[in-house]
Amino acid sequence: VRHELELVCDADKIPAEVQIDVTGRDVGDSIHISHVTLPEGSTSKIDDRDFTIATIVAPSALKKAEGAAAAAEGEAKGGSED
Repeated sequence: VRHELELVCDADKIPAEVQIDVTGRDVGDSIHISHVTLPEGSTSKIDDRDFTIATIVAPSALKKAEGAAAAAEGEAKGGSED
């Protein structure tokens, strides 16, 4: 996954941002450069491969909640064996 995206464009048309619509994507999905609509007048500097620029991950708050729930479930199972 790339944390920076190198674009080729005119100096007076450097985009401030590149937006990616993740509607309908699931956790674990990857987004490749070919799936991104770049700002008008911009192209990817790397044009010989379809590289991953983002991967959808669960929010860290959700990960923590799931981890806590799993730990609580494990404790409940362990406590019932006494």
